[in-house]
Amino acid sequence: MLEALRQMTKSWIMKVVLGLLALTFVVFFGASDFGGGGRQVNTVVEVDDVNYSLDQVSKEFNKQIQYLMRASGGQINLQSPIATSVLEETVSNIVTRSLFDAAAQELGVSASDVSVQETVHNLKLFQNKDGIFDSVKFSSYLQQRGLTEEEFISGAKEDLKRAQYLGTLQDSLTISKPILEAIYNHRYEKRIAEITSIEAKDIKAILKPTESQLRTFYNEFKDDFRSPEFRKVKIATLTLEGLSKKFSVSEEEIRENYQDQIDNFRIQEKREIIQSIFLTESDANKAKSLISNGTTFSEASKQINGLPPVSIGKVNKGDISEKKLAETSFSLDLNAVSSPIESALGWHLVSVKSIEPEKTQTFSEVREPLRKLISMMKARDEIYDLQNLVEDDLAAGLSIEEVSKQNGMTLIEMEPFNSMGLTKDDQLIKINQTRQVVETAFDTEKDEISGIKEMADGGFFIIKTQSIVPPKIEPFNIIQHKVSYRWLKKEKQRGALKKAKEISDIVNKGKTLKEVSIKQGFKYEAKNVIDRIGSKTPVPKPFISAIFKANVGETVYVETYDGAKVGKLIQIEKAGKNLEDIKKREDLNTALLDSMNRDLTNQLASALKKRYTIDVNHELIENSLIPQ
Repeated sequence: MLEALRQMTKSWIMKVVLGLLALTFVVFFGASDFGGGGRQVNTVVEVDDVNYSLDQVSKEFNKQIQYLMRASGGQINLQSPIATSVLEETVSNIVTRSLFDAAAQELGVSASDVSVQETVHNLKLFQNKDGIFDSVKFSSYLQQRGLTEEEFISGAKEDLKRAQYLGTLQDSLTISKPILEAIYNHRYEKRIAEITSIEAKDIKAILKPTESQLRTFYNEFKDDFRSPEFRKVKIATLTLEGLSKKFSVSEEEIRENYQDQIDNFRIQEKREIIQSIFLTESDANKAKSLISNGTTFSEASKQINGLPPVSIGKVNKGDISEKKLAETSFSLDLNAVSSPIESALGWHLVSVKSIEPEKTQTFSEVREPLRKLISMMKARDEIYDLQNLVEDDLAAGLSIEEVSKQNGMTLIEMEPFNSMGLTKDDQLIKINQTRQVVETAFDTEKDEISGIKEMADGGFFIIKTQSIVPPKIEPFNIIQHKVSYRWLKKEKQRGALKKAKEISDIVNKGKTLKEVSIKQGFKYEAKNVIDRIGSKTPVPKPFISAIFKANVGETVYVETYDGAKVGKLIQIEKAGKNLEDIKKREDLNTALLDSMNRDLTNQLASALKKRYTIDVNHELIENSLIPQ
């Protein structure tokens, strides 16, 4: 069971499940204090025999609102349609999660304490740069989310049960080679085109606007001249790293900690693997035969498929997703070449270029990191007490200056900034946790001090909002120069698009794009490689769309954010089949399986809704959580 779980956490299906059901998994988004045997106070959601209170739904809803505000960089009005949609999605996620739990329980799916511990230790979220479980990172995660270790483990156990249940979808998901090829050929087809760029700033001969024209423009686009709200604040901070520097750590403490965590200092065996992939088993056997007769792996590969082997880098056994490839690669002797191995990509021959055996880091290697870790743990223990002292001081009515001085915090007076964290000079404020600081400042009323806000490193801060400058539309007479600048920019943009059409028309009448571009003084580029996502040559999406619709020899033009572009299609390049493209096929296959898994997961949820009893008090939830 344990080995199956280990493999599951490394498989594509587990990655897909973790990505798809973000709200489902405690190990990435925090434990849900949801559910329980008996009926909760103010029960608003019931799924089979599990109930959820209004308070529990409210906590999950607020988490999602906060996440969206951090992602968008703006505030969300709880009376807006966006907030209503978030609430509906929150309830839907709660129901879906519970349906999967009920189904898993019905099938008798279980997860042992050992399997949970192993799985958590394997999560990169809690590992250091050497891939070793880092208890400081784990403790920091728990603190940020207000969880005890017991609460986390309990939630993680439920997540693993759910993951095992959903993992059964993997067996039904395959993509046939013809379908994969058709999608791949469409997605990775390229266009070779000539491009001329016309920048708006280079457009000349635009007459100076009259005051009447500017006033008309100002009145038409008045909201564009609205200054944002600015806030001036004082912030008092205490970082975990700063606090840790006051603690000394003895040699005895470090050695004792080293012995207690000796298992965490074992580094797995790593091997540098090179491989060659063949389309058929026959080709792979031919190459293997050549190698057996004295031909080098590189030469044999070149003779059969025209390409040398490629390195997949230094990897652990668990880094190789194909189980048979992993087993073979880690059983080979140094420089030996395997027999042909089949995978979804074809037939592989692999060889081991170097081996780094499993080892345990010595005390001297980890002494300094351990010293820092222990001092950080001491700081973490004390920082809770300091938070309580700060809360008591705030409740007693002390000023932010007094609170800061009494508790060893750093006090900073910041220059005014807007909700994007920009000063009046359009410079980003210089402080850690910028987004969180800005959100807190804009949630705190004038002359008030915020509550304690925890930082990602385990520290915390408080903010006092000193002054608020509300947004306003600036009068025309004061910002006439800004209006003139915006008007001129817009006119030049129109001029650039007009010039692009003019050039396109001339080229369509027989002139070359290069000749016309150079004559008129615009930037010309020959033979640009363009793919459907614009990764080869960075061009705007409208241009990509236009050039992919064009026939060879046809000219297109589009407006861009800073002017316009003219393009002439020279050649259509089909998707390739080299080793780089093999990796792209593998990535595409995974992405498509991801998409299929989403559909199947949604269908499964729909089917479970018919099996289990669901009761949601939508009216009470909305009336309580969305202001009327």
